[in-house]
Amino acid sequence: MGTDAAFMGEVDPAGGARLWLLDGAGVRQPVDHVARHSRGSVAWGYQGAGPADAALSILTVATGDPLAAERLHQDFMREVVAKLPVNERFALPRAEVDRWLGRHGFQPAPGPERALPPPASTDAGGPAEGIDGQAAAVAARSRALDERERRLVVREARVDAMALTIGLVPAVDAATSLSAEPVRAQFEALAVDSGDVVEDVARAIGIDPTWAAGVAAGTVTSVDLSHVRQVCEGLGCTPYDLWGPTRARSVAHAYGPDAWPADAEGLLSVDGDSSPSAPPSADWPALAPVPAPTGPAPTPELGLELAL
Repeated sequence: MGTDAAFMGEVDPAGGARLWLLDGAGVRQPVDHVARHSRGSVAWGYQGAGPADAALSILTVATGDPLAAERLHQDFMREVVAKLPVNERFALPRAEVDRWLGRHGFQPAPGPERALPPPASTDAGGPAEGIDGQAAAVAARSRALDERERRLVVREARVDAMALTIGLVPAVDAATSLSAEPVRAQFEALAVDSGDVVEDVARAIGIDPTWAAGVAAGTVTSVDLSHVRQVCEGLGCTPYDLWGPTRARSVAHAYGPDAWPADAEGLLSVDGDSSPSAPPSADWPALAPVPAPTGPAPTPELGLELAL
């Protein structure tokens, strides 16, 4: 296998995680999920059931020896898989995996990639590299469009919140708490996606696990301002994503756009959810008209970068 061989992880817009092996010739083959710990899919970036299955699946291919993979995968999960970016796209060089195996007393057998299914072939008998390349290009374009749409939504939320702070939109009554239901739905989706209990999911993203368990159980029904901040930072989102523009405006006095996570991510899709993480369209409150200036136009100093 070439020097550029790597194990890759991707998460599609629906939240499904997949592992791949890219060989030195640029051919990508799926790495099957060896389901041992997780009831859902593989995962990475923390310690838990999903990452343990990701470690086991990678080592099963890397070693060609299921017994060795079983013996080593928990250490590999803690030392390598848990340190990857949480459920974000990654590329883990094959050579790095082999070096880790060597440090742990395993010498990879030559050509363990033969345990993978052969690349698909065309009717002419050659590799279907053209078809695979086109499919990869379409998927990449789809991901880019999804990301562009997400960034536009985040920017619109930031502009709306900033407009509120400088009086360009009508103020709303200040609130000291918000409904816990959108947060409960996200915790439930993360637990299903990772195969872990809510407490472990919350711990992995920096949210108080006891409080999160109360939200999941329905005993905590409101989110106070300190937990609004903690939840948004843990989920990598804004109040607009979870609660919508009107309710997000009600907490802007305590948690405004200057304090939001710098790189907000899209939330997991939740069955039956009508959360505002989708483009706002007609439901987004329109900005109030700006009065015509009576004097020299001031120089804008908001410092908002809207370029994509």
